Amino acid sequence: MPAAMKKWFDSLDTDETFAPKNPDLFKRATASIVCSIVNFNDVKEKDALCKFCDIFKEEFHIDEETAQKLFKDSTYVQENLEKNVHTIREELEGDEYKLMEYMKMLNKFIIVDHCKEEDYCIFEELKTKLFG
Repeated sequence: MPAAMKKWFDSLDTDETFAPKNPDLFKRATASIVCSIVNFNDVKEKDALCKFCDIFKEEFHIDEETAQKLFKDSTYVQENLEKNVHTIREELEGDEYKLMEYMKMLNKFIIVDHCKEEDYCIFEELKTKLFG
Protein backbone atom coordinates (compact mmCIF):
# COMPACT_ATOMS: atom_id res chain seq x y z
CA MET A 1 0.00 0.00 0.00
CA PRO A 2 1.57 3.23 -1.07
CA ALA A 3 2.28 5.68 1.72
CA ALA A 4 0.38 8.33 -0.23
CA MET A 5 -2.79 6.24 -0.02
CA LYS A 6 -2.53 5.86 3.74
CA LYS A 7 -1.75 9.56 4.15
CA TRP A 8 -4.77 10.49 2.04
CA PHE A 9 -7.03 8.07 3.90
CA ASP A 10 -5.83 9.34 7.28
CA SER A 11 -6.52 12.94 6.24
CA LEU A 12 -10.04 12.39 4.87
CA ASP A 13 -11.69 13.71 8.00
CA THR A 14 -9.65 16.93 8.00
CA ASP A 15 -9.16 17.53 4.25
CA GLU A 16 -10.97 20.77 3.42
CA THR A 17 -11.38 19.66 -0.19
CA PHE A 18 -14.00 17.14 0.89
CA ALA A 19 -15.28 18.45 4.25
CA PRO A 20 -17.74 15.58 4.74
CA LYS A 21 -20.68 16.02 7.09
CA ASN A 22 -19.88 12.77 8.89
CA PRO A 23 -16.14 12.07 8.54
CA ASP A 24 -16.31 8.55 10.04
CA LEU A 25 -19.07 7.47 7.69
CA PHE A 26 -17.21 9.02 4.76
CA LYS A 27 -13.96 7.24 5.67
CA ARG A 28 -15.73 3.91 6.12
CA ALA A 29 -17.39 4.15 2.69
CA THR A 30 -14.11 5.24 1.13
CA ALA A 31 -12.21 2.36 2.68
CA SER A 32 -14.77 -0.08 1.38
CA ILE A 33 -14.54 1.43 -2.10
CA VAL A 34 -10.74 1.36 -2.00
CA CYS A 35 -10.89 -2.30 -0.96
CA SER A 36 -13.09 -3.06 -3.93
CA ILE A 37 -10.86 -1.29 -6.45
CA VAL A 38 -7.31 -1.84 -5.25
CA ASN A 39 -6.14 -5.35 -5.99
CA PHE A 40 -5.04 -6.46 -2.53
CA ASN A 41 -4.22 -9.95 -3.72
CA ASP A 42 -1.33 -8.63 -5.79
CA VAL A 43 0.10 -6.22 -3.22
CA LYS A 44 3.84 -6.78 -2.97
CA GLU A 45 4.21 -4.95 0.34
CA LYS A 46 2.26 -7.41 2.52
CA ASP A 47 3.44 -5.70 5.73
CA ALA A 48 2.05 -2.37 4.56
CA LEU A 49 -1.23 -4.05 3.62
CA CYS A 50 -1.50 -5.70 7.04
CA LYS A 51 -0.88 -2.36 8.74
CA PHE A 52 -3.57 -0.70 6.63
CA CYS A 53 -6.02 -3.53 7.38
CA ASP A 54 -5.28 -3.33 11.10
CA ILE A 55 -5.74 0.43 11.15
CA PHE A 56 -8.97 0.07 9.22
CA LYS A 57 -10.30 -2.60 11.60
CA GLU A 58 -9.27 -0.64 14.68
CA GLU A 59 -10.50 2.74 13.51
CA PHE A 60 -13.94 1.45 12.60
CA HIS A 61 -14.24 -1.26 15.27
CA ILE A 62 -14.73 -3.98 12.69
CA ASP A 63 -14.72 -7.57 13.83
CA GLU A 64 -12.39 -10.09 12.20
CA GLU A 65 -15.13 -11.81 10.20
CA THR A 66 -16.29 -8.56 8.58
CA ALA A 67 -12.70 -7.53 7.93
CA GLN A 68 -12.03 -10.82 6.16
CA LYS A 69 -15.05 -10.17 3.93
CA LEU A 70 -13.88 -6.65 3.17
CA PHE A 71 -10.33 -7.58 2.33
CA LYS A 72 -10.80 -10.96 0.70
CA ASP A 73 -14.31 -11.27 -0.65
CA SER A 74 -14.77 -8.84 -3.51
CA THR A 75 -18.42 -9.83 -3.91
CA TYR A 76 -19.16 -8.55 -0.39
CA VAL A 77 -17.69 -5.16 -1.27
CA GLN A 78 -19.40 -5.14 -4.66
CA GLU A 79 -22.77 -5.72 -2.97
CA ASN A 80 -22.14 -2.65 -0.83
CA LEU A 81 -21.00 -0.41 -3.70
CA GLU A 82 -24.46 1.11 -4.12
CA LYS A 83 -24.66 1.97 -0.42
CA ASN A 84 -21.13 3.41 -0.45
CA VAL A 85 -21.85 5.52 -3.52
CA HIS A 86 -24.93 6.92 -1.81
CA THR A 87 -22.85 7.71 1.29
CA ILE A 88 -20.11 9.45 -0.71
CA ARG A 89 -22.63 11.52 -2.70
CA GLU A 90 -24.43 12.50 0.48
CA GLU A 91 -21.27 13.31 2.43
CA LEU A 92 -19.92 15.45 -0.40
CA GLU A 93 -23.36 17.01 -0.85
CA GLY A 94 -23.39 16.07 -4.53
CA ASP A 95 -20.78 18.77 -5.17
CA GLU A 96 -19.34 17.92 -8.59
CA TYR A 97 -15.96 19.49 -7.82
CA LYS A 98 -15.58 17.42 -4.65
CA LEU A 99 -16.75 14.28 -6.46
CA MET A 100 -14.24 14.89 -9.27
CA GLU A 101 -11.41 15.40 -6.75
CA TYR A 102 -12.47 12.21 -5.00
CA MET A 103 -12.45 10.24 -8.26
CA LYS A 104 -9.11 11.77 -9.21
CA MET A 105 -7.52 10.47 -6.00
CA LEU A 106 -9.02 7.02 -6.48
CA ASN A 107 -7.72 6.97 -10.04
CA LYS A 108 -4.20 7.74 -8.77
CA PHE A 109 -4.36 4.70 -6.52
CA ILE A 110 -5.54 2.54 -9.39
CA ILE A 111 -2.58 3.66 -11.49
CA VAL A 112 -0.11 3.06 -8.66
CA ASP A 113 -1.68 -0.34 -7.97
CA HIS A 114 -1.39 -1.43 -11.63
CA CYS A 115 -4.97 -2.60 -11.44
CA LYS A 116 -6.44 -5.23 -13.66
CA GLU A 117 -9.22 -4.53 -16.10
CA GLU A 118 -11.88 -5.97 -13.78
CA ASP A 119 -10.70 -3.65 -11.00
CA TYR A 120 -10.97 -0.65 -13.28
CA CYS A 121 -14.50 -1.74 -14.18
CA ILE A 122 -15.44 -1.15 -10.54
CA PHE A 123 -13.97 2.35 -10.79
CA GLU A 124 -16.01 2.98 -13.95
CA GLU A 125 -19.16 1.70 -12.26
CA LEU A 126 -18.46 3.98 -9.30
CA LYS A 127 -18.01 6.94 -11.65
CA THR A 128 -21.27 6.17 -13.44
CA LYS A 129 -23.16 5.88 -10.17
CA LEU A 130 -21.66 9.05 -8.69
CA PHE A 131 -22.33 11.21 -11.73
CA GLY A 132 -25.30 9.38 -13.28
